[in-house]
Amino acid sequence: YPVAFRRGDPIQLEGSGHRNYPKFIYANHSPLERGAPAVIVEVRQCLINPNGTADVFLCPTAYVWIEDIRERPNSGAMYDARAIRMTEESAAALERQAAEAEARRMAQEVAMFSAGNADQILFALLQQLNGGDQMEESDEDSDDDDNVVV
Repeated sequence: YPVAFRRGDPIQLEGSGHRNYPKFIYANHSPLERGAPAVIVEVRQCLINPNGTADVFLCPTAYVWIEDIRERPNSGAMYDARAIRMTEESAAALERQAAEAEARRMAQEVAMFSAGNADQILFALLQQLNGGDQMEESDEDSDDDDNVVV
């Protein structure tokens, strides 16, 4: 694929000499093993940063079951995988499970907030933003439970 596809512009297939978007299997959970659900995604936009990280816009195209998987040597946790496409019924069931789990999570957050636990929610969100690092109160704010130094 052309270098221009790595500079953050939306990938345009027309005139590029390519008929398909770049695709890969995306699995965002552990354990990554045979039988695990995953998604085939198309890369629609990609910006590779100078430090080697990338910001990508992905478009899911199909749900799959991981059939075979192995880690590429010296790749920094990159994997090669083979997958089997899910039936429409399996894909719909997986989407229902994900939607139900999200609804339960949201209901728990609303219940915590409405029960007057807004400070706990804020603390948990700040921890997530800091990558789960422990946050400490400063000496100045140790008497005030509402102030947290991030």
